[in-house]
Amino acid sequence: MFRKGPLFIQFGEEKIEMETKEDKLTVPELSDFPNEILALIFQHLRFPDRLRMSAVCRRWNQLVFAFFGDRIMLHLNASTDCSVPIGRLSDRSYRNVQVFWTEDSSGWMDAVEDLAPKLLSLDLYIMPEERGFLAKWNPPPSLMEQFLRILANLESLGTLFINTTPTTFGAVLEAIHDLTNLATLMVEIRIDDGSFALSSFNGLCRLPKLRAVSICSYVPLCAPGKDRLVPAPFVESLTLEQYSPCFSILNFYKLFPCLTKLDVRQVEMDPEELELVVVTWPALEVLVIGLNSSLLNTTALEMLQQLPKLRKLELQTQVYCTDECIEFDFLQASFYLLETIFQIPTLEELRLVHGPVAGIWWSGQIPTDAPSCRLYINGIYVPRTNDGPSFKCDASEEGTAIMS
Repeated sequence: MFRKGPLFIQFGEEKIEMETKEDKLTVPELSDFPNEILALIFQHLRFPDRLRMSAVCRRWNQLVFAFFGDRIMLHLNASTDCSVPIGRLSDRSYRNVQVFWTEDSSGWMDAVEDLAPKLLSLDLYIMPEERGFLAKWNPPPSLMEQFLRILANLESLGTLFINTTPTTFGAVLEAIHDLTNLATLMVEIRIDDGSFALSSFNGLCRLPKLRAVSICSYVPLCAPGKDRLVPAPFVESLTLEQYSPCFSILNFYKLFPCLTKLDVRQVEMDPEELELVVVTWPALEVLVIGLNSSLLNTTALEMLQQLPKLRKLELQTQVYCTDECIEFDFLQASFYLLETIFQIPTLEELRLVHGPVAGIWWSGQIPTDAPSCRLYINGIYVPRTNDGPSFKCDASEEGTAIMS
């Protein structure tokens, strides 16, 4: 191919050489791009392509971990390709790992054990692949031995999520109680033949940095009885899901007496139970509750005025199992009910959340009391003024506020 030579322009004694356009065209390498451009390319790639690029390109691998840092989570399950050297690629340091532990996990358990000392968060699902055998399943002893070794080496762990059966959870309790840097503990208990004793959490008092606990139990919770519950005074935030309606919330007070945040959106509550919440934890600053017909058809919400420090309140308007016999067309709530809530002097934010199958909707004029309190409906900020319109929030139209 003919290549043009350089052009010369003579100015007196000075000669200036000008290269042609063809000489200036060069193919940029990956290292020529700034991280911002590479990150933009990264976001438009399919996930398998991201992994392949990270595996073969050192520069790309550096970008991924520099850009996302501790937000990267290593996901491991039975379909994980064990031929890939997990955690062995250059410049990689996984701090967050999610593990679906089964009998087929032997291919990558050693890698998790190597990562354990530097992990910041760990999600553990310990159960068989066939959920139908969950009631009669126990992890193999060899797997549990290695699992306990991993727990013993979680020196930096701040967040632990564990999803398993009561039997398996009981086997690892002591190891969890030794995680002295743990700040957040989330427990999800699946079905087996037994019950779940609340006294299992007695050892949390040994975790001085623990601030948030989440408990979801699909098995009946066992009342303390003669077992003494040891309080964990460091815990400030508690989330409860699926606990038995006949199990009093006072039992949780014995474990967590110093709460400032309580989330019971998935717990069916009646006015008496809500009153227990208000009286038991008067220092609550953040409260999330799930509304049902028994709370909507009474003056139960007025009790929230007794919380002198309440800053944020979220009302999840959802129907629970006991409301299945109710005609959804007649289950509605007026914004008028919120007037007593807006009278709480410390309240800064109120959120109303409803889903497409909730069977509850809000309608009427939005109160204008305490305009400094922010109102959100399904995540959308709704300004409140004296001449504001009335709204109808229909549960069949999720995320909308319809002017009536």
